[in-house]
Amino acid sequence: MKNTIFLSLLVGLFLTGCTIESTSESESESESDIEDHDDDYTSIATSNLSSHNQGSSCMRCHSNGSEEWFYTGVTLYTALKANNMESLGTGYRTRALLDNGQVVNFSAGNGTANARSRDSRLLSYNFTAQVVDNNGVVVNASLPHSHSALRLDCNGCHTATGVNGAPGRVVTYNYYASTTPTTPTTPTTPTTPGGTLSFQNDVLPILGRNCQGCHGGSGNFSITSPTITPYSSTSQFVDVVTSVNSLLLQKATGTIGHGGGKVIATTSVDYITLREWIAQGAINN
Repeated sequence: MKNTIFLSLLVGLFLTGCTIESTSESESESESDIEDHDDDYTSIATSNLSSHNQGSSCMRCHSNGSEEWFYTGVTLYTALKANNMESLGTGYRTRALLDNGQVVNFSAGNGTANARSRDSRLLSYNFTAQVVDNNGVVVNASLPHSHSALRLDCNGCHTATGVNGAPGRVVTYNYYASTTPTTPTTPTTPTTPGGTLSFQNDVLPILGRNCQGCHGGSGNFSITSPTITPYSSTSQFVDVVTSVNSLLLQKATGTIGHGGGKVIATTSVDYITLREWIAQGAINN
């Protein structure tokens, strides 16, 4: 009789061990499913939860192990100066166009209009942040390849007022097209070959298109600073002896470290204009 009871206990312990192991495998599969979900382009940036810290810094909790981890998170809005639960942009997708041509699609986060990604490629490439509607049309985008692993906490910069050069909330419309530009948006070229280039007419519009989005009213290089002129801010980053070595050009083309990544191609009219203006002595005229 005692032998029978002892054998029954062993069988019970064995079965209990199998049950625990099975639960662990199930949790592992669930975690894998979450990671694969980042590649699901059909995921809308919304969820069953209506509220989950919308507009707050996602990475404050989700990068330190206190909550489900991911590399980047964002809340979409329909108003640039929206606060928290105001004007949430539902029915839109968020994605990142990497500078190697690949696309990282964000998946839905907890809370209406929240989205996030656990794709490690965001750590290795500069990218263009995009907002896409249900028809696959890009309705808003950052400056080309202006974001990197240093800019993954979207709500950290895109606040209701905007910080670090961010214009405000990430919205479901083209912010740049909906505002009146302060400088011409058409590329400028020298009027005659070898002609003297003007900082105001030829250079400043280029800086407005490519740099002002991040280099707003503060910092040592600022296009719209109230305390330093755009020319003074720019001229400290030029090398009139060897124009191609100018920090202005090397940072803009991504040749050396630049938080905004590559914003101007070396074959573009903008680059050639800047290079020639520097070679001519970077004159303020």
